[in-house]
Amino acid sequence: MQINPPIKLTVLIIECSSGFPEGHGTASRMRLFGRGLTEAGAAVTVLLTRPSEFPERPLNRNTTGCYLGVRFEYTCGTVVRSRNFLRRRIAGLRSCAVLIWRILKARRESNPFILLYAVSPSTCIPVFLVGAVLRIPVIVELGEWGLTLPSAPPLSEVWDKLRIRLADGVISETDDLSRRASKILRGRRGTILQVPMLVDVAQSQRQEADASE
Repeated sequence: MQINPPIKLTVLIIECSSGFPEGHGTASRMRLFGRGLTEAGAAVTVLLTRPSEFPERPLNRNTTGCYLGVRFEYTCGTVVRSRNFLRRRIAGLRSCAVLIWRILKARRESNPFILLYAVSPSTCIPVFLVGAVLRIPVIVELGEWGLTLPSAPPLSEVWDKLRIRLADGVISETDDLSRRASKILRGRRGTILQVPMLVDVAQSQRQEADASE
């Protein structure tokens, strides 16, 4: 009797531009989530849809790689933000196409789920659409409220609510964010998991050591 090996959990972490893997803030949180999932046996890939670096002093230089067991890829094909408007638009189109292809490929090879850190509608809407068509669970990370569109706070709040409604679950950082998500999901499917703010101690120590040199 042949026993098939268990299917390895596949997780796609999708973000716009957080400076992964060497960045701070969201990048730090993604590193810790990714590392934890990897150590638990999951196959984790971080997909970043926008360049995060400026030409003068780029912190990250690789568009693909593996960091502490977590694979990553800049789907836009570059980590450096171009000053040319047309090149930025072309990179944006490429990014969307590659992102969708990576999700399709993951669905064909396994039963993935998506952890969506991105808040930009241009990234989130294609992810929600593809996830709905392919029946891939999409879990949104809720780290702040009403800051998606700084120039239009009312629209930001509308988008935050819609982003939660379209999700299959929510990971929040605070009691307040959990309460907001609970009100929006009331009577609907979806689970809220509250995870306290994470700090990458090893990364902080490396930065302090570099600063002291």
